[in-house]
Amino acid sequence: MSIEVKRLTTVLIDQYLKFFDDIAFCDNPEWSQCYCCYNYITDDSVVDTRELCQELIRKEKLKGFLAFENDIPVGWCNCDVITNYPKIMMNPNADKLSDDTVAVVCFTIDPNKRRKGIATKLLEEAMQFYKSKGFKWIEASSMKNSLLESENYIGPKNLYDKKGFEVVGESDRFLVLRKEL
Repeated sequence: MSIEVKRLTTVLIDQYLKFFDDIAFCDNPEWSQCYCCYNYITDDSVVDTRELCQELIRKEKLKGFLAFENDIPVGWCNCDVITNYPKIMMNPNADKLSDDTVAVVCFTIDPNKRRKGIATKLLEEAMQFYKSKGFKWIEASSMKNSLLESENYIGPKNLYDKKGFEVVGESDRFLVLRKEL
């Protein structure tokens, strides 16, 4: 399997929409309206997430990497400077977050292509890109006990383990992992 990873830009909006419209949630339809906008919505208002994601991409606020196999999108990783996520900045400990840290907040992989190294390639590309831009740290969360594949949308712990992330915090349900770039 030959996978090409591309950083999300306005040129890729149609491929991004195709991925989320037709591929990403064919095994989990109740999440089909996500479009990876969760961390950008800070209130309970009803939002057209398909429209919102396009607006965020055009404004270069929704960032990450798309994986392609034969020009067909097969994976997504939402990754950006941690302070650029409005939902994360609502956290009571947000004042301790730093602009030298990148956060991985979501992976979505074509259900028919999982466990083939796509998330690993996406994570490697994100780490390489942000290291080249001078960022010092990369952080992620992982569920402590995920029973369903869909619960691994933030990345399974073993993905981060094999890339050298260390546990730096935890809550009842989540681990916080970090790696120096």
